[in-house]
Amino acid sequence: MKFDMLLMGLIIGLRVLRNIETGFVRSSAGSDLKLRALKRVSLKGPKSLDVSSFGGAIRAKAHGHVKIAGQKLILSAGDIVLKNVRSLPQNNTEKTKKFGQVYALCACKSGKVFVTHGHCKADYQVC
Repeated sequence: MKFDMLLMGLIIGLRVLRNIETGFVRSSAGSDLKLRALKRVSLKGPKSLDVSSFGGAIRAKAHGHVKIAGQKLILSAGDIVLKNVRSLPQNNTEKTKKFGQVYALCACKSGKVFVTHGHCKADYQVC
């Protein structure tokens, strides 16, 4: 479906049976732009897809898994925080006392990550 310009004043929403092709979509001033579908919302760009926020955070939330696929994943930030990463129990060795709160970020062959206070050694319960 192609439109040169479509203005919707008092209409609550627009129901589309197929695809929309447009160079620009904007909500009215002070309102959120919401895209909803019963199955999936798909955004595709021939070269790239940019998502940016000029005034706040960008959040992605899912009831299932969040998957990111590509040739390379680059995280560029002042701080990178991984919350709720499983950690192995701490043992009171001299190394732990000497280095304090220093952790190692470890990865299983499956790609699952965990933190430990020492070397990356895990059993089947962790990996």
